[in-house]
Amino acid sequence: VPGAVELLSDWSLVTASLEQGQPVVASIRYAKDTLSNSPQAASQGHLVVVYGIVGSRVLVNDPAAPNRGTVSRSYDIREFGEAWFRHRGAAYILAS
Repeated sequence: VPGAVELLSDWSLVTASLEQGQPVVASIRYAKDTLSNSPQAASQGHLVVVYGIVGSRVLVNDPAAPNRGTVSRSYDIREFGEAWFRHRGAAYILAS
């Protein structure tokens, strides 16, 4: 599958990809207790799949969830943006 690794600084390419039905794999990194609702208290590097944005919430599949029923999560867009864009904003974008 063709794809690209991008270093992002904002939501523009993410929203464009999501509007085309393309999820984005985000490489996030965050200090202890700075990403509310995360199954991990902190992470030095973690991949999640961003599949939507609704209002001020980012919809994510997070493989660190304790079970399949809790993989789908929503995070505060500000907190998630800090965890993503503040640390390189690495993203994996795959073509469909």
